[in-house]
Amino acid sequence: MVGELEFTLHEVVTAKNQILIKPISATKKDAQIEIVGEEIQGGGDHEQGIMAPVLTFADTTQRGQMLFFIMYRMHVPENMPGRGNHVWRAVYKSELKSSNNNRNQAQFEFNQFSILVQDLCAGDKDKEVKIEFFQSNKNGRHKNLGSCLFTVNEAKNDVNIQLNVVKQKGAKLTFSKL
Repeated sequence: MVGELEFTLHEVVTAKNQILIKPISATKKDAQIEIVGEEIQGGGDHEQGIMAPVLTFADTTQRGQMLFFIMYRMHVPENMPGRGNHVWRAVYKSELKSSNNNRNQAQFEFNQFSILVQDLCAGDKDKEVKIEFFQSNKNGRHKNLGSCLFTVNEAKNDVNIQLNVVKQKGAKLTFSKL
């Protein structure tokens, strides 16, 4: 066990930007945990989105690799006072996938999954959602291959979404309408 921590909901809600940072152990001051609180509006919305992402690389350099992705929703916008960059909250982590046997490109077809739209955008369908792709390593030092951004409204309006992956020339993410 790394450590343990007790806190009250009041501590999270009253912390600056609703982000409580505390040491995870009384003896180890260098290990910290960050607890993020978020008020979600309109709790009656139980709309689900079903996705089956496909990641395609224009070249074959990623063939044979094991990849996964993490989907995030924006928790704190960049222009909020006291914060420099966006604060992202992970809402879904995919399974590991290896590429198919296509000779011309590396293509990763991830399993279909269902997620609540409320979990993706916290009620604001114009809030950005981020997907980051990683090359898995057994030592736990996963390599970030790039990311892409979209909004729930974009995903609901288009029949087939096609997004360029930042950091990877020629890499595209596609999935069907939410």
